[in-house]
Amino acid sequence: MPVIIKLGGSVITDKANPGVIHREVIAKLAAAIAEAKTPAVIVHGAGSLGH
Repeated sequence: MPVIIKLGGSVITDKANPGVIHREVIAKLAAAIAEAKTPAVIVHGAGSLGH
């Protein structure tokens, strides 16, 4: 059964600079999720991109 993983928008974007994403953080999270080798459903917030 897949796990649901929520990536908060404030984790993956820079709230001080609207429209800027944290590419390094996203890459590290993606690598960690892939390494787990567990089926996953990933949902995310919009952070500074949604406001």
